[in-house]
Amino acid sequence: MKDYIFSNDFSRNLDAMIYTCGYETCEPSHSYGPVVRSGYLIHYILEGKGIYKTDGHIWQLSEGDAFLIRPNTLIYYEADKYHPWTYTWIGFQGIKIEEYLKRTSEDVRSIQTSREPGSDDEQHPV
Repeated sequence: MKDYIFSNDFSRNLDAMIYTCGYETCEPSHSYGPVVRSGYLIHYILEGKGIYKTDGHIWQLSEGDAFLIRPNTLIYYEADKYHPWTYTWIGFQGIKIEEYLKRTSEDVRSIQTSREPGSDDEQHPV
């Protein structure tokens, strides 16, 4: 599958809108950041592995994991040197996004993992 990127015009949708989405198969050690984003983004890892850094933590993530990038927060992520990740993402912004996220869960965490709690490969900050 080819890499894909979509972009939208924020000025037409102030409450909530998808402003970008895409798919990328990363090269080994491909990185992004350190950077501060203006909107929310969710990255979902389809295969491979890499690291995500935010709020003083470094997370080792792999297939089935997801990470949430929050606006105005310094982040960095990097594909593994030997098994780089392929991920898809969706970015959204608007004046009601934070409120909508709070409605989805009592605890909208920055990291979501598909592993069972207590499994040997459960993801923790490094």
